[in-house]
Amino acid sequence: MNKNSLKKAMSALAVAAVAASASSVAALAADYPDGQKTDLTNYGTAANATVKPVLTISVDGKGNEVVYDDAADIAGKTITCSLDVSGAAGKYASTGLHVFFDSRLELVPNSKGAVATKGAAIEDIMPSKPKADPTAPEGFSGFFVATAGEADDGQDGTMWTFDLKVPADAKKGDVFPIDIIYRNESAEDIFINKAVDETGCNMQAYTFVSGIYNSARPFAASSANAAKVAALANIDTTMDAYIAIADEVATETTSEAPATTTSEAASTTAKAGSTTAKAGSTTTKAGSTTTKASTTAKADAPKTGVAGCGVAVAGLAVALGTAFVLRKKED
Repeated sequence: MNKNSLKKAMSALAVAAVAASASSVAALAADYPDGQKTDLTNYGTAANATVKPVLTISVDGKGNEVVYDDAADIAGKTITCSLDVSGAAGKYASTGLHVFFDSRLELVPNSKGAVATKGAAIEDIMPSKPKADPTAPEGFSGFFVATAGEADDGQDGTMWTFDLKVPADAKKGDVFPIDIIYRNESAEDIFINKAVDETGCNMQAYTFVSGIYNSARPFAASSANAAKVAALANIDTTMDAYIAIADEVATETTSEAPATTTSEAASTTAKAGSTTAKAGSTTTKAGSTTTKASTTAKADAPKTGVAGCGVAVAGLAVALGTAFVLRKKED
């Protein structure tokens, strides 16, 4: 199989994976904390993982919590975000991941028309063309990205970058969440090694149980940012990142004249406390309709078997592995 044929096969599989995930939200059971299986029965166990990847989103190169002081700094502008991995250098080959973001944000394709661009971390493993995901929950848009490799050549660093355009009418107090979410059905999201062995399956379980934010590993905005943006005090704890604009009252508080006397300092402190107190009074959870937020982690002791581990990648990785085998035979 030549390179072009392999790319076509991967593209077809990626489309199938997105389509198959259409009913996956409804299929999430009580033992999936926010879409993540606490124990991937027959697919590996997070508690037994020796390789522990962590997937994160970085906004504008500033990390996963980004607050702009003024709407004019961001409204109508395009911001580059990245999907990054750590703790897995030289340990993974095939991946299939979903990224969702507030539907008020516009996904801007790259110069080749793709909704995401591969990064240095997956330079030596073959990516499929990223696909927009029409099955994202209400209030969200999203995309699906996938890779496959003939060896475990995936590295730490940036796997994908993507551009999001902030609406021109963005205003103070707005919060735009971004989320890495595990989805499953006939095509299950994956993060696996070439061998699809016990080590790889346990690594995959860890990735989706503890390597992204969910109810098993909840997210919370920093207290400093929550003081600036009231809505952040109640942000969905399953989100992975956000873009936000400071509230007007918070901006006014922080722009007070510098304290020059003890009494003035006390006054400023009192005002800051008032702003913080307001943080719990407003709730703008654009992601509140995401099914992830409604489930809880299963308390049962994790199983240890991985007898059916290969099934976890039947929808994507095994098929891609077959493509590589065929390619080797023809070579």
